[in-house]
Amino acid sequence: MKFKITLLTFGLLVSINAFSQSRYNLFYEKGLGMNSGAENIASTHYLWQNFDNHFIPKELKTDSRIANVSFRLGKLFLLDYPLVFVLPTIQHEKFGHGSRVKEFGGTIEELNITLPPPFQSELPYISYSTNEITSIQQDLMIYAGGSEANIILSDIVRKNILLENELDYHNALLYLYANNDLSGYVVFAANISGSDITSYVDEINAFYPETDLKVKKLRLYGLLSIVLDPINYYSFNSLFNGYVWQGKSKSKIHFITLTDNTKYLPKLKFGLTPYGPELALQNYFKNNQKLYALSIGCSDGTFEKSWRITAEAWNIYLKNKISFNISSQIWNQPKIEFYTNNTHKSSENFGALFVVTSNYDIVAKDSKLGLTLRMGYKSEGFAFGETLDNGLILGGGLSFRLK
Repeated sequence: MKFKITLLTFGLLVSINAFSQSRYNLFYEKGLGMNSGAENIASTHYLWQNFDNHFIPKELKTDSRIANVSFRLGKLFLLDYPLVFVLPTIQHEKFGHGSRVKEFGGTIEELNITLPPPFQSELPYISYSTNEITSIQQDLMIYAGGSEANIILSDIVRKNILLENELDYHNALLYLYANNDLSGYVVFAANISGSDITSYVDEINAFYPETDLKVKKLRLYGLLSIVLDPINYYSFNSLFNGYVWQGKSKSKIHFITLTDNTKYLPKLKFGLTPYGPELALQNYFKNNQKLYALSIGCSDGTFEKSWRITAEAWNIYLKNKISFNISSQIWNQPKIEFYTNNTHKSSENFGALFVVTSNYDIVAKDSKLGLTLRMGYKSEGFAFGETLDNGLILGGGLSFRLK
C-alpha cells in the first residue's frame, strides 16, 4: 500500500506544470541542521561563482594557449580549490557531526576548519562532549553525520545542475568534493586510525556481534558510487577540458534519451545509516524541461533488511510568483533505539516524510528574489538530513537567482 501511494504521488508530481530553473536559498531552521547548512553553503558558493564569472578574467592578454592554460590551472589550484575544500568541510564538521551532536544533547567543544593539502598543517576535526544519554545507534549517526551532511549538499548541487542542463566549472568542483565525501573517504582514507569510517565499523560490529562489516566492503561501495555517477565524469570534463583547456565557464550535461520529450539520468547512491550501509538507485527524469526524481534504496544485507522510496519534484509553478518543491519518502526500517532529553524512545518498521518548500517571488524577472518556507512532517525513523524523532519540519528564509 505504501509503495502504491509513493508511485501515485510521483505520478501526480509529473502531471503538474514545472519549469527548469535553479533557485538558491538563504535558509534558517531550528538548530541550524544539515538542510539549512547545505542550502546556505550552496548559496554562498553560487554568489562566489557569479562574482568570479563576471569580474575575474579567464585568460591573459595574450594569444598564447600555454600561458592562458597555465593561468587558469594556477587560479583553479590557488583560489577555487581552497575555497571549495573549505565549504564542504564546514558542512561535514559543523552541520554534519555538529548537528547530530546538538540533536542528541551534546556540546561542540572545538571546531577546526583547515585549508586543503598541501596548504594545511593538520586535518579538519570536531571535538564534542555528550551531556545526555545516547544509544549506540545515535553514536553511529554522529560518526556518519559528516558524510551524511555532504550527501544533502550534493543533492542540492546536482538538482541545480540538472535543472540548468549545464555545468559551471565552479559547481563541478563543489560537486566532486561534496558528492564523493563518503565515497572518497572509504576508498582512500578509511583505515586512518580514529577516522569516522573505522569508528563507524567498530561500533556497528559491536552492536550486531553476529555479523561482521568489513572496511573492504565499504571501499567497494565507495568505488562503485564514484564510477556509477555520470556527473562525476561531466564534472572532470567541465573543469579540465571546458575551463582549463578551452576557457569556458560552462559545459553541457547529456541525458539518456527515452522519448522525444523524456530524458533520464541514473546515479548510484551510497550512505551509512544507524542500521548499516544503504545503497540506492537515484533516477532523474526531465520531461519538456521539467525535473523529477524517483529513488529506490535498500540495505546491503550485511545486517537487517530495510528499504526506502523517495519521490521529488522541483519548481512547480501555480502562478508567476508562487512555486513549490515537493519531497516525499516512505521506508521500512529495523528497530532504532534513541534518547530524547534522556527519555528512551524507539522506532521500527514503516515511516514516512513529506515536505513542501514554497517560494513567493517579490522580484520575478530574469533575476529572482523572494521568500521561502520549508514545511512538512516526519514520523520517527531515519531519513538523511533529518532528526530521528517525529514532528513538524519548519524553516524559512530568502530565495534568489541572479541573471
